[in-house]
Amino acid sequence: MPAKVFISCGQSSEEEIRTAKELEEWFKGKGYQPYVAKQAQSIYDVNRAIIEELESADYYVFIDFKREQLNSGKYGGSLFTHQELALAYYLGFDNVILLQQEGVVLEGFLKYVLGNSVPFRSHEDAVSRVKEEVPKRWSPDFSRRRLPALGEKPEEPGIYQDHTGIWLRYWRGLHIHNKSKTRSASNVIAVLLDLKVNGKTKEDTDRTALKWAGQRYSAAVIPPGLNYSFDAFAVAARNPSHVYLHSVADLHPRRPIIEEAGEHHLTYLVHAEGFPQLIFTVKLTLTGNWQTIEAEILPPYGEAAPQQPVESVTSDELEVIEVRIPIDLPRESQDSEMSGNSSAEIL
Repeated sequence: MPAKVFISCGQSSEEEIRTAKELEEWFKGKGYQPYVAKQAQSIYDVNRAIIEELESADYYVFIDFKREQLNSGKYGGSLFTHQELALAYYLGFDNVILLQQEGVVLEGFLKYVLGNSVPFRSHEDAVSRVKEEVPKRWSPDFSRRRLPALGEKPEEPGIYQDHTGIWLRYWRGLHIHNKSKTRSASNVIAVLLDLKVNGKTKEDTDRTALKWAGQRYSAAVIPPGLNYSFDAFAVAARNPSHVYLHSVADLHPRRPIIEEAGEHHLTYLVHAEGFPQLIFTVKLTLTGNWQTIEAEILPPYGEAAPQQPVESVTSDELEVIEVRIPIDLPRESQDSEMSGNSSAEIL
């Protein structure tokens, strides 16, 4: 998904509308997903059109055209764009592009935020300045919403118990981070959307909701600023070519979704009320040897994506922030991990 650019530009004159339109088309041509803010007419418009679009944006560009002339001889700026700037500042945007028309007065909050703004004279000058700044500072592949990072590998497998038995497995946990400062992510559900086993799509796979770590329920509520982990997949301790899901499926016995070595692609979907859907793919390489199993998240959310500390990202989104792959201890190889006695025997 290309980086989304929120273009905050006045709409009170033909010149300003033309500036926003030209930049919108230019950003599209450069591989970005632009959004041009329109004049909000009510609090409802601000909540739905402005805040939600800002929350889902990766970059922010501010263009402040002058308005009425003041007694000092200078000019006031656009109240509409100033409101959006305050929201962007609250949401934690950094690496922003700030342009202000020559003659606009800086007072209060604006003096602090716009101290390093780029001045411009006319419509043509504003468009030219943005085109100059973007290549030096931005990339269409960047996302401040999803920045996964591979975690360390624990040294031992874990014991997992559900309605189908007790198992000794090592599993991958994927942390989903709610970066909103104010909103809880409700009814967060993770599912395996697609599975390719050695390049071939497997249609008859389990697509029920996956289990959240430490919880019995398939839907989670993630408070602002926190992260929860769901079990993305599990590998049998006694047969490291068998991969299982920890899902809500009530089938018994639970069957592996993968039963052979090779390179496999697992695509996940994470859904939450009021948040953009998060879709990403994990490449899992099974060798038949527990010591050499490898896994990675593929671009645009994997190693090719720009990396930065999670603490520096503050947008209201869900993101994958860590992958944990416990390392299995060597066990005698068996064809099945299923237990015949769910109360005592661990296989």
